[in-house]
Amino acid sequence: GEMPSIEKLHEHFKDRVAFVCVSREDVDTIKAFQLKNDYSFPLYQITEELPDEFKTRSIPATFIISKNRKIHIRHRGGADWSHADVIDYLETMLHL
Repeated sequence: GEMPSIEKLHEHFKDRVAFVCVSREDVDTIKAFQLKNDYSFPLYQITEELPDEFKTRSIPATFIISKNRKIHIRHRGGADWSHADVIDYLETMLHL
């Protein structure tokens, strides 16, 4: 599934890549989900309107953003984010 693969990716990159996972669920639901699954990546509640570039009707939606704040990948739907190709791509982006 998507979330376990994000957890693996987060473990691989630790403090080298910032992970921001957001939900419109209430804070208690988010915390319970994180604890139940023992995810170490941060989960946040959306409390304000998203910027246009992040608006989507797809759940989940994933954005990979460079250090200079440019969106490099917009992915709608689930994916295996711990795949070797994703790891290689992010390692390359870290050196740009």
